[in-house]
Parts: sequence; C-alpha cells; structure tokens
Amino acid sequence: MKKSRIVAVLIAVLTVASVFCSCTTAKKPEIVTNANSNPITQLGSGANRFILNVVDKDGKLSEFAVNTDEKTVGAALEGIDMIRGKQSQYGLYVTIVNSIKAEYETDGCYWAFYIGNELASTGVDAVEIVEGETYTFKVEKA
Repeated sequence: MKKSRIVAVLIAVLTVASVFCSCTTAKKPEIVTNANSNPITQLGSGANRFILNVVDKDGKLSEFAVNTDEKTVGAALEGIDMIRGKQSQYGLYVTIVNSIKAEYETDGCYWAFYIGNELASTGVDAVEIVEGETYTFKVEKA
C-alpha cells in the first residue's frame, strides 16, 4: 500500500514537471537556407514570407526570412523590432536596422531601401508585402 502511494506521488510530480518544462522552454528560431545553402535566420510568424537583406557599413550581408501577417514591409519589420526610425512627411525615416544605426545628420550615412534590385520609390511603411520578394536595407554614404 505504501509503495503504491509513493509511485502515485512520483507520477504526479513527474507530470507536473513535464508540463512546467514544456511551457517554459523557449523556442529557438528556425534556420532556413538560401540558394547558396547559407543559413538564414527565420523571424516572426504568419502566413506570408519575404527575404530581408541587411548590408551594413562594412558591406557585410545578413539575410533573414521574415514571416508575418502584416500588410506592409514596414509594419512587419517594426513588429519584430528589426527597424526603428522617426516619422517624417515622407513616411518612416529609418535610422536603425538590425540594431545598426545610420543617420545622415550624425554620420553622413543613411539606410537605402531596395525592392529586389531596384531602389524603392516609396518608404518601407508604404510598401505592400509581395510573397517571396526580397527587400534590402543597405547603408549608403551621401
């Protein structure tokens, strides 16, 4: 009788521990690869996916697969804290991308935004997401 009680208590403790562990385990970002089989970090969640390239001041490329349910690239990237900036009369003036700051007023550089290989004619917050498209932020010197 005493043995069965100990077994029941152990089962209850293990059940509670397994539920606790499954709730507190952080999900690691999924790694996908590009056409060259290089890893790309997957960010966000949602039904639509696009590729974001970030080229820093040294020319280093970082690639991300962004998943979202947002309608615009700007909203998707702000939602995952990938970009920050200030509102201007032309839309969002992006000063930080992937924690890298480029601000014309302080360093003479700025973040140029590309859709595919073309310089965008509108701000990131006005660009509607096209499934599978590649968008690029690149630091450029004025």
